Amino acid sequence: MTEVSDAKRLPTDPKVSVVVITYRQEHVLAEAVDSIAAQRTDFSFEIIVAEDCSPDRTREAALATQRKYPALVRVVFTDANKGMNRNFRFALGLARAPLIALCEGDDVWLDREKLHRQVMALEQNTDVDLAITRGYRLYADGRRKLDWDYGEVARRLTVEQLFASAGQVAPSASLLWRATATHDLPRWFDDAGFGDLLLILATSARGGAMYDPAPAVGYRVAQPTSFTAWFDGISLKRRIDHLNEAERLLKLACAHYRVDPSVMRERFHDFHYSIAHWQLRRRRPLAALEAFARMDPGLTIEKAGKRLRRLATLGSVRR
Repeated sequence: MTEVSDAKRLPTDPKVSVVVITYRQEHVLAEAVDSIAAQRTDFSFEIIVAEDCSPDRTREAALATQRKYPALVRVVFTDANKGMNRNFRFALGLARAPLIALCEGDDVWLDREKLHRQVMALEQNTDVDLAITRGYRLYADGRRKLDWDYGEVARRLTVEQLFASAGQVAPSASLLWRATATHDLPRWFDDAGFGDLLLILATSARGGAMYDPAPAVGYRVAQPTSFTAWFDGISLKRRIDHLNEAERLLKLACAHYRVDPSVMRERFHDFHYSIAHWQLRRRRPLAALEAFARMDPGLTIEKAGKRLRRLATLGSVRR
């Protein structure tokens, strides 16, 4: 492991470690780090930029941020590419603060008070481990769309409220949590084909999440290295395999964190609908029926029809 930092200038006792995982993001990484460095706080924080052996000039961009912010930035890397979740665990293991925030290298913080408000929220609610905000989806053509809306009032959300729908629970760039909540992150997390849902479940299991309605972050849509770009480019069979594995891991995570898997009901329904849809496209009607049979019998035919019609339009807003 290599770390490039200025130990004499870094905070000795940071309250927050901001983890920035980055891969093939040479053109946007500086904006992400600039937005974190611009935070106004009455406490110290550090920024850990974990560069995952990118084939482009992302490492050079990361090192440039360290030179620009020597009192904040630590750049860390190894000699081999680890993959997203392993790189995240690698960075997490180097964090020195009791609170962790996340900002992937292609995202950005838009509110200079974000970190301050979230830290205050957790300090005032000691039985909650996670804080989230609303955010904008940022499109390449300059458009932005406000999303992740749980209302206009700051409040605590239960695990059931967080996972009530099948969509993305919160923008990853909004997450701030107590480091203790991820001390027992399961080893199988490293090889999971997704990370956000598992991380949010781990950090919200004890007391839900403190929600800030301010649109404090930007989440770039359809980046070349994003999950959706990868997912949209794979075969239907691999998509089906991925969703089956995602369901298995989410159920494992529920058991690990003692969360009733029924909180994932809508998400599992969407998995099964998607699998059925893709099995029909593969001209495998019996496999599609099997996917339908895995669904909650309480679902009505009308609701099933609405879901199937919605599935036909999926993909236009995915990352």
